[in-house]
Amino acid sequence: MQRAPNVICPDRISPIAAAYLQYYPLPNVAGNAQGQNNFFSNQVSTADFDAQSFRLDHNYNERHRSSVRITHNLSSSVGLGFAGLLNGVAPTGGKDRRKSYSAIYDHIYTVSPTLILNAKVALTAQRTRARGLTYGTFQASTLGFPASTLALFPFTEVLPNIRPSGWSAIGHDGAQKTGGQIGTLSTSANKIFGSHNARLGFEARLYRDNTVPGGSGVRIFSDPDYTKVTDNSATFQGQGGAAFLLGVVTGSTQLRNLGSRSVQSWFHGFYFQDDWKLTPKLTVNLGLRYERRCHWPLLPKWWDGRCFH
Repeated sequence: MQRAPNVICPDRISPIAAAYLQYYPLPNVAGNAQGQNNFFSNQVSTADFDAQSFRLDHNYNERHRSSVRITHNLSSSVGLGFAGLLNGVAPTGGKDRRKSYSAIYDHIYTVSPTLILNAKVALTAQRTRARGLTYGTFQASTLGFPASTLALFPFTEVLPNIRPSGWSAIGHDGAQKTGGQIGTLSTSANKIFGSHNARLGFEARLYRDNTVPGGSGVRIFSDPDYTKVTDNSATFQGQGGAAFLLGVVTGSTQLRNLGSRSVQSWFHGFYFQDDWKLTPKLTVNLGLRYERRCHWPLLPKWWDGRCFH
């Protein structure tokens, strides 16, 4: 029986692909000759941001003064993504939430009119959580995957991320919580003598990054070559979509969040700087700086600490 060109007979379309297609939006613009760029999205997302800041300044006497500043930020966003809501599912929707705190203490000691000492301590902490809207609200089994295949999925209560080449991807393949802290200590001395303004200082910072698994997923790829017009053709002809409809898979990736990760990095350095005013119109700046950076993983123990100078 003669087949029409570039048409897949309905009896050869994979039932899983047919079920998955209901979560792809239909084309709404003409696109190009290859059938690409044929969808325009006007979806919107919402974002909320709250911030509170507190500052206290206190002069103990003419030599000592201090300041304290505390800041809190909270932001969240949610959106349906380019696909919008289809059959009660948001295949590209996502939400995230970010929270951060910071506190800074600064003290200045005026030893004399020509010598000033300064010390500052700061701490910043941030938490972020991001995940797709289909997590926990969609059952991959409704697409028709056999039980033997679902057993290979690390998480089944999510719309799988299937990626036909040349198509925009939908579905979700991972979620996580992240957090980090930055601690800073800095001291400096500023001395004026003659035509020189010299500064000597020390800085130390501790960076810590934490990741906690919030979900797992799977990516399924469909990009075979046999559906191309010729074996050496480099143009797009919808071969990924054709393979997807036929149920042909060329690979998959499992994203398993089995454990938390925590890494910290330590930095400290010394510096000296001198602003030498040679004439009222000419100032020469001289400086010297030494830094040391060390990276120490806390979990897992897969990397020995390393320092760089």
